[in-house]
Amino acid sequence: MQHIQEDARYHRLLGAISTLHDEVQKACILQCIPVPAPEDVAQWARVSVGSVINCTHCIMIVVLDQHDQFIGVPALDAEEAEAA
Repeated sequence: MQHIQEDARYHRLLGAISTLHDEVQKACILQCIPVPAPEDVAQWARVSVGSVINCTHCIMIVVLDQHDQFIGVPALDAEEAEAA
């Protein structure tokens, strides 16, 4: 039962972070609102600040793990470099 409750909290937090990510992108583009603090996210998602920080760390680990697969600098003799 506790595992199910933890999964529900985790999914709610992921949903909140996804929504928040979209809002932060809009805010950065418009430069009209500051980036929210972890405390604000925790209150909005109804979870602890530690959960927000841990989830953020997990997401950053996954993003950085995939970085080299999706982002790369072409070699100087590559066609992409010539086209740039």
